[in-house]
Amino acid sequence: MTNATGCGETPARTSDLWTGEVAALAGVTPMTITRWANAGTLPCSRTVGGDRRFTPFDVVELLMKQGRAIPPDLMAAWRIAYRAAHPEDVP
Repeated sequence: MTNATGCGETPARTSDLWTGEVAALAGVTPMTITRWANAGTLPCSRTVGGDRRFTPFDVVELLMKQGRAIPPDLMAAWRIAYRAAHPEDVP
């Protein structure tokens, strides 16, 4: 479920990325990431303290849609998440 700030109510996982990390990966400011989260363009979750967290899977999906470069480590995390979410696609 998404709340008024565009973030889900699911607790963040330790593998999730912080707003500043996502901004650096995307080459934009943290405020842009916040706007994307608020608009629902980039799904997020919240920590107990209210900070936004983003899954590597969602970040890579957005970067691919926008035609941005994807760091190899982040792409590897995306592949793992994709295989877990789509086992029928794995040979």
